Amino acid sequence: MEDIFSLKDKIIVVTGGSGNLGTEFTNTLIDCEAKVVVLDILADEKQSNSNLRYFKIDITKKDQIQSCLETLKQDWGSPFGLINNAGLDSPPNSNAQSNVSFENFSDSDWDNIMEVNLKGSYYCSQIIGSEMAKNNSGSIININSLYGNLSPDQRLYSHIDNSGEKFFKPFAYGASKSGLANLTKYLATYWAKNNVRVNTMTLGGVYNNQDKEFVKKYIHKVPMGRMANTNDFSGALIFLLSDSSSYVTGADIVIDGGFSAW
Repeated sequence: MEDIFSLKDKIIVVTGGSGNLGTEFTNTLIDCEAKVVVLDILADEKQSNSNLRYFKIDITKKDQIQSCLETLKQDWGSPFGLINNAGLDSPPNSNAQSNVSFENFSDSDWDNIMEVNLKGSYYCSQIIGSEMAKNNSGSIININSLYGNLSPDQRLYSHIDNSGEKFFKPFAYGASKSGLANLTKYLATYWAKNNVRVNTMTLGGVYNNQDKEFVKKYIHKVPMGRMANTNDFSGALIFLLSDSSSYVTGADIVIDGGFSAW
């Protein structure tokens, strides 16, 4: 019987592939014998090998994405998959200037978050997704957050004090992710005739050495009683990229331990 979960030799692009989640996604795909292309402004191109290519690029620059695609086509061929994972966030253990109240949120922080989280994904989808559409085959996964579907519960952060300033989980991150989720619906219907599937993975909070009080508050809201590990998303990732999801498009796969069920 043919392995409908196989990703062997499929060329898959991962944006933000040098970060916490991106590294896990990349390693998962390598384990599945895919050929992985990492686009990241922090990428170390010297780490490239026969099954893994790093491109140090800014995904908010169209010409850099286009140049990367042309190089990829010459060296390996056209991509089959795209994971729009790159994003700017303000986690509770950060000292980002954007962790301020709505009234004090700056235009520059709004622009920076939208540039990467939404415009960067739009550019990658337009350039790389169009190549898939020409080939009548492909799968795009947009990485969403719970905060793209729900408002942050600011009580989770009420104990945090950064340099005398109260921490607020900013609204711009969620707004950018909501836009990305809607882009999924649009492209899923737009490219269905070209056999390019487009889906969203909505992820719950991932444990990454957050402070104990935050973790305690967060898991109290999760029926499964814990934060996610990065490898909790691997199964859905493989499913959405492989032939096992050949009739799945425009879907939102929520992986949050039940957080949004309450």
